Order: sequence, then structure tokens, then C-alpha cells
Amino acid sequence: MVRREKYMQSDFDTAADEFCNASNAAWHAMDLRSFKGSINLFEYDPLIAVEWTDSHTLPMIAGVRRKNMSFATVAELLHTPSAIRGMLVYDLLMAKYTRRGRELYEQIFSFYDGVLKAICLEDPYAYRLKNIVHAEEDIQKYIARCATASPAIGRSLGKLSNACYSLSHGLYSDMHPQLVYENFGPYYQPNGNLFALKVFHNLRPTELWPETQSLPVDSIQIGVLMEGVTMSVDVVTHAIYTGSQVDGLRGWWCEMDGKPVDVARIDEVRLQIEAMAIGIYQKFKTYNLDHLKELHVHQKAWGYKKLFDALALDWSPDQSVIDAMRNKPLFDAWASDPDTGALACEVRELVDPRIEIPAVAFKK
Repeated sequence: MVRREKYMQSDFDTAADEFCNASNAAWHAMDLRSFKGSINLFEYDPLIAVEWTDSHTLPMIAGVRRKNMSFATVAELLHTPSAIRGMLVYDLLMAKYTRRGRELYEQIFSFYDGVLKAICLEDPYAYRLKNIVHAEEDIQKYIARCATASPAIGRSLGKLSNACYSLSHGLYSDMHPQLVYENFGPYYQPNGNLFALKVFHNLRPTELWPETQSLPVDSIQIGVLMEGVTMSVDVVTHAIYTGSQVDGLRGWWCEMDGKPVDVARIDEVRLQIEAMAIGIYQKFKTYNLDHLKELHVHQKAWGYKKLFDALALDWSPDQSVIDAMRNKPLFDAWASDPDTGALACEVRELVDPRIEIPAVAFKK
């Protein structure tokens, strides 16, 4: 059964407050000027708000209801909690740009709230800086698989992770790299050690980048057991580790497409991923603005492909979305601090499903 989207108002407000507070803390830690020169949701998405909401978000929610699809199934098809949190922010903001009212915004928020609560065992909005989806018995099985580590192995795993992070920003831009990476945890053990699961998947989106077919793997999982290391994950996908992941590594394992691999294979695959990341970036630099706009909406839509396929819907962006962006200048009406790049309004006001975006957010 699909979880009901209408909650008691107190339950809704509790969830919305947690989401808004988590978003406010995470976004205010970012310098939004870093998006300049790249694809930027604040410049691109307002151009397509009506068309995206009508041709994508509302049909998706209606399709889930029509199929009587469980939120647990939806969560599985939308990849990971970090990817789902990103989709919530982007779809909710898009709806709020239309200024159609609270009922629409609450409908979208309630949908994603149900999806996140179906996959997360706690802290669905990472307000407490956790990304927990695994039961304790599963974590113990992961730990039991760990082989003895060394600093050399730690460096190889770190280089592989960095290569995947670099590729993620090329394949899906700075707006959707979480379609590749996810950090699950922190899973602390009684002796204080930390187990974390690092996932890198969707490395071969051939519908966006046909050349990725040549990559040897599509999915990588890395399990690490570390001493003297702490971990936190926020609502906008940032994973922060304190302490040395190299010197503190005590146990490890790595799988590629579900098969265990050794260090030699890790280094071999990492070199191919690094080369692909460079090639994608060089190709990206040749695109003009209209090409970047079209790439953006295809990258955005690709994240929903598995769900849309299951709903018998076309995952690719509707022509109305592409037409809405064509030959238009980027949206430039946001009011912001010229010294810090911070938006003029609180981020919690921007993403709150109970209110409109305040007028102070825009230039007069």
C-alpha cells in the first residue's frame, strides 16, 4: 500500500521543520558563488518550473498512486537517501517557483517524506548528520567480511573514491553528483571504531554519455572499518570524515558490480575512471548555453529513469521543458550578498512547503 500523503498537521509540521532546519544549516555552510561557471539550479530551474511540475512531478506522484506502489519500492528505484533528498529540494523549489500555493507544495513534500521514511531507519533529513539505512545485523556481516588493512590500501581506496567523485560531477554536473556517490553511516562500534559504507554507482549513464559504456564497471561498494575517525552526513550529501582514513583504516573490502576485487584491480579501474572524468570534462567545456540547458534537464530527469520505467512513463524531459529554456537568458533575479554569495532570505524560507518564497529573496 502507498503510505498516505496526508498526515496529522502536527506530524507534517515536525517533518517540515526538521527538513527546513537541516537545509538551512547545510546550505548556509556553502558559498553559492561556487556554482558560477557551472550549471546552477538557481539560474536554470526557474525557467522550467511550470513545465517540469506539470509534465514530471505531478505525473510521477499520480503514477505511484495509480500503480499502488509502495514508498519502499519508490525509494529503491530512486537510488539512495542523498539522491532522494536532492530530488525533494529540486522538485519542491520548482513547484514553489510556480507560486500555485501551499496545497501543491505540501503534496510534493509529503510524497518525498514518505519515500525517505521508508528507506531511512532514522534521521530521514540528516538533521542529526546521520545516513542510516542498515540494520545492526547487516553491519556486523559487513564488518566480518573486512580484510586486514594497511596505509597503502587506504591510499588506493582514497584514490578510487576521489576518481569517482570527479566523474560524478562530470556525468551529472554539480547539481546531481549524488546520483553516483553515497556515504552510509556513521555505524559506530562498542570499541569506538567506525564502519562506513561508500557507494559509487550509475557510472555508465549511456543515455547521457554514450562513451561511458567503455567503463569496466557500473557500481562500486567500499566497506571500511576505521579507528580514530568520525563521520557526519548532511542533507545536501556532504560527508565529512575527521581523522585519518588512511592511518586509521583497520579493515576493508571492495566490490565492483557485486564481485570482490583486490588492490590491483582497484588501481586498474581507478585509472580508467580518471581518464573518463577528464574526457567528460573536456567535452562539457565545448557546450554552448543552449546545449548546457538541455544537458541539465536530461541529467535531472535521468535520476528518475528507473522509477519512470517502472511506472511505464517516459523518463526523458518533455519537449515543453526544453522549449521553455530555449533562447532565454538565465534567471538572474535572486537577491544575494555580493561579498558572501549568500541568498537574501533564509534557506528554510526558500524550501518550506508551508509558505511562498518571500519577496525579499528577489531583487527589487
